[in-house]
Amino acid sequence: KKEKLHYFEIIKHVAKNRAFLGVVLFSFLGMVGASIVNGLNTYLFRDWFGDVQIMAVSGALNTLYAVIVFAFTQPLANKFGKKEWIMYSATFSVVVYAILFFFPIENPILFIIINGICYLGVSGFQVLVWALVNDAIDYQELQTGKRNEGIVYSAYTFFRKLANAVSGSMSSFALAIAGFQVNEAVQNEAFSGHLWKTYTGLYVVGYLLAVLVLKFIYPLTKEKTAEMLQDLADKRNATTAE
Repeated sequence: KKEKLHYFEIIKHVAKNRAFLGVVLFSFLGMVGASIVNGLNTYLFRDWFGDVQIMAVSGALNTLYAVIVFAFTQPLANKFGKKEWIMYSATFSVVVYAILFFFPIENPILFIIINGICYLGVSGFQVLVWALVNDAIDYQELQTGKRNEGIVYSAYTFFRKLANAVSGSMSSFALAIAGFQVNEAVQNEAFSGHLWKTYTGLYVVGYLLAVLVLKFIYPLTKEKTAEMLQDLADKRNATTAE
């Protein structure tokens, strides 16, 4: 009984951890949004641009983008703060796609370039998310005096799996919104136009919601993170001295 009470006590503290809730919600929204958009890529190149084969260029460039991301994201996050950098860069990508929503482009190469720049913008979600989870664990320790890494990591992993499960059905739902006809080998012109609006619109909505969650729920700015780490260090030193 004592172990069960202790377990549920930990769950209660985790549920009150704003840093953890912020990471979970923004990561969930970002993952679902990214997965839906990725699921529409083939249809976008086939039915909007009329050239599925050029997707290979986009795929090849993703490797280059990944190298750039890992090289520059951490230094920039150290300079501006993890929360701040994710918000700044993702907001830039949201604004770009909001413009594309109203001003469609038909050149696939231009789209690949713009999309690559925006990918660099939202890459903080993938690169820095585990660092935010670690900060949420520190935040938990500051609140309760105990780290509880296992519970926090397992809870976050559960929500990531939930996001993956939701994403699969949402891609099909997005196609239905755009007017995809399952029984038609060749889609009509209306579908391609609706597809562009659906693609860019979902990108904007998904990442904008994620940014808003990070801004208003996740509490650890660069300054507050530094204060938290200092407070933790002081508490640990005091405990050691006793």
